[in-house]
Amino acid sequence: MSTLDRRSFMGRALTFSAVSGFAGATSLASAEQLGILKNANLLVLYRASSSESAAFAASLATAGLDTQALQEDIVRQWRTGLDTEVMQQNKLLLGMGNWDDYTLIKGLAAEARRFPLLAMQHPLKLLEQDWTHDHAQEVLALVKLQDKSQLDRALTALGLRSTLAPQTPSLFSWIIG
Repeated sequence: MSTLDRRSFMGRALTFSAVSGFAGATSLASAEQLGILKNANLLVLYRASSSESAAFAASLATAGLDTQALQEDIVRQWRTGLDTEVMQQNKLLLGMGNWDDYTLIKGLAAEARRFPLLAMQHPLKLLEQDWTHDHAQEVLALVKLQDKSQLDRALTALGLRSTLAPQTPSLFSWIIG
């Protein structure tokens, strides 16, 4: 019986999606859908081997959010407790990672009827040194907005920023709820 290497499979899926033009888009929920973020119990997921992802999580940890490093086998991590934590404690997932991380987390969360409210693609090396801290603060401000019109403006501004070509090496940030 053959075994499936998830990372290898996701790498091939990324190649297909880059060729088909799938990667590179920002997806945003409406302000009404993001209303569930108010006073939400958030869990920040990050890839420890990525300095940008770790800095993003560290910035949010400083703001008092719970963080958890993604393990090598995300599916096993999900099945051995992360899914229970998300469902029983009604946590929303906020994170930054590579394409594989985002795709696996999104799919596993969908099994629990949790779907992306925000997904953004970011180039790996931006000109600003501390862009992950700035983005973490931006996401934190987004989840704290109470006024629908302010939330709509913030979502529109975020949507205009994702202009990457599909083959650009990048990270993804997300909110899944």
